Amino acid sequence: MYGTYRSYFHLADRASDPTSRLSWLSKDFRIMEEEERDRIFMQALRREEGENPGGPAERPTRGTARLTRSKAFKELISFVKNRIDTTHGLSRTELLTNLRRLAPFHNHLGQLLQEDDKQFGGPGSSNSSSSSSSIIGSKDNGKGRMRKTELQRFLTTLELYDEQVKISGGVDFDDLVGLAVALMQQPDARRAAARAFRHILVDEFQDTNLPQYRLVRLLQSEGSELFLVGDANQAIYTWRGALPEDVRGDGGYGRYGDMLTAVEPPDEDQLQT
Repeated sequence: MYGTYRSYFHLADRASDPTSRLSWLSKDFRIMEEEERDRIFMQALRREEGENPGGPAERPTRGTARLTRSKAFKELISFVKNRIDTTHGLSRTELLTNLRRLAPFHNHLGQLLQEDDKQFGGPGSSNSSSSSSSIIGSKDNGKGRMRKTELQRFLTTLELYDEQVKISGGVDFDDLVGLAVALMQQPDARRAAARAFRHILVDEFQDTNLPQYRLVRLLQSEGSELFLVGDANQAIYTWRGALPEDVRGDGGYGRYGDMLTAVEPPDEDQLQT
């Protein structure tokens, strides 16, 4: 993956689109160590709590409560980044759309969305006259103070985290495949990379997540042969974003049975369910 960036990064057109997911990235980027990722994440969480519009009326989280929130948010950031191409460059509305798509696969995320919808009139709420607070901002709690939902806090923390990662010049390991997809979506880079492969072999296909699947399809776009091997009974990485068995179909791969060899992979619309 690292070599893919190095070999084809110079072909990406970043200057013409300043909002591109690659516009901030340099060729000499580095993959952040876990310690640095943790430090940047905690800085983002503290900034989010410090920027609370309730000010002194809503004290920053401390102790066990902060540990619980930090653990949950950190895990959720990794969950999201392993299931969409990359969170970089997405508007809050786009992030929310992706979170709603992923909610059935993550109990805590589903709870955050339900809480936000119930309080601010989002999808499924009887209070449909109001837009989601996660887009328009916090709502008065009846005491003249503004209160954030946990979903709002999570989105702000994620945005601050991504912003600080960009400033550091590093890349979160969980963004690595998604950023490769963004690079391969650049026509010149995609054509050059795809033409370098005549045959593509994907082993352990049952543990493929959506960004990985998209990357394979982009690398195959110039007509290379695709050979996939997998066994649904050995799927162990759904917790890291591997596609669930009910998406893959009967026996893991529909009419192809447990082993996939040189056949068309599942339809991408299916994979986004």
